[in-house]
Amino acid sequence: MKDGNEITGGDDFIEKGEVFVFRKDVGALKELPIISLRVDSIFRGKEATAAFIKGTFQISEAYTSVSTGQHFDKMEIDAINGNSIIMTNPDTVTLDAGGSDTLMKNIKLKVADSSVIRFYPYIMVNGSALAANQLGISVPSSMMVKDTITISVTSGTGTPEGNAEVSFDGNVIGTTNSTGRLDYMLTRAGQHNFTATKLGYEKAIKTVQIAEYVDNRLSLVLPEFIDQYIPVSIKVIVSGSSNAISGTNITLDGASIGKTDSSGILTYTFTNSGKHNLAASRNGYISVQREIDVRMPFTEFKALDINFRPDVVARGQNVYVWSNITNAGTKEGMLPVALIINDTVVENKNVTLAPGENGEVNFSHKIELPIGNYSIEILGQKTTMPVKDEPLNLFLVAGAVTGLGAISVYFLTSKNLMSVEAIKSKMNMETVNKAVAKTRSNLESLTSRFTNGGGKGGSPPPKFDPFAKFNK
Repeated sequence: MKDGNEITGGDDFIEKGEVFVFRKDVGALKELPIISLRVDSIFRGKEATAAFIKGTFQISEAYTSVSTGQHFDKMEIDAINGNSIIMTNPDTVTLDAGGSDTLMKNIKLKVADSSVIRFYPYIMVNGSALAANQLGISVPSSMMVKDTITISVTSGTGTPEGNAEVSFDGNVIGTTNSTGRLDYMLTRAGQHNFTATKLGYEKAIKTVQIAEYVDNRLSLVLPEFIDQYIPVSIKVIVSGSSNAISGTNITLDGASIGKTDSSGILTYTFTNSGKHNLAASRNGYISVQREIDVRMPFTEFKALDINFRPDVVARGQNVYVWSNITNAGTKEGMLPVALIINDTVVENKNVTLAPGENGEVNFSHKIELPIGNYSIEILGQKTTMPVKDEPLNLFLVAGAVTGLGAISVYFLTSKNLMSVEAIKSKMNMETVNKAVAKTRSNLESLTSRFTNGGGKGGSPPPKFDPFAKFNK
């Protein structure tokens, strides 16, 4: 029967040991054998009769026309005659340990994960599903003593089966959790069997090969953070050592992205953000897999320092605050930078920086706080700002450019009653600088002459106090 229709029968009788052949015209070929079956034995009973088939051969009725020089992936047709098609691979075919490499169309090569080169060709087809009550058991394809593996048990429908009993070589090692999984550390090398059983289900048996423990497991060395569109150095070493391994095949989500150089490094730019599986494999070494998280481009500003003037701020006076800012992110951006005084944001400025670029942000703010010590902050950088009462405000207002004003500047600065910076904030800076310099020079010269005997006729110099009248 084919698709519910009888294609042969009637007078075709086959005895034990004979071979049944079904033939059909395919293309230009006449009577092409499509199916061959060998009858191994025949059972005749009162209620049933059965034939047991041993050995089945079948080819498809669908065919593909080919011609010399035609390519099929890695293969090329060199010659065609009445009995054969000769194909060669014009380029080198690379086999990756533990991998599955396409040869042509749906024909693939399965390669052993071993230092010994072993492979076989296969075609993946859709088979019939397991019965719903048939358990399935899966373990890693490559295992070694001291590995802690995860054993997964599912039903024929693919549903994880919790509370399934798992045995190793007939000895119960535990039951699966609610997700159908059980972790187990391997202690013996060689060929062994895992068995899963559960009431109401057909048991599953999995035969595995466990390798002897060898301390040659590969290890991936990566930066703490992996950024999208930024080249990353992927280094492969032997686990527990610093020995770099060259020629290691690196795969991303199962696809090869290159091999490590003589320094054991492959430089690669990740173009897709999110979580991915990165793996490294090489003949003679235990492969390694690692989940990585690739960050999307971002902007991140950091303050390198914080500064302010004057050192002591008077009430009602402007304080000048500045900070060197850097963009520690991976893309250019504009972000607001806030000046925080006494835990309150008093001003914001937008700053634009490229990745790795530094810049300076400046603020000027009038202080109206009571006497005390206050914190000032920019992007996490903090320092303490002392605030004091402003001395002699009326006198400062009295004369900015007069001689008396200049004397007052000299007096205030020499007596440490007020800083030049504080005076500059109240008066024109150029005027103050000139007045302070000229007055200081004149007074110091005059004081020196009197002190060194500058009186007439050798008489002792009169007592001179340039601030006497001022003090009155």
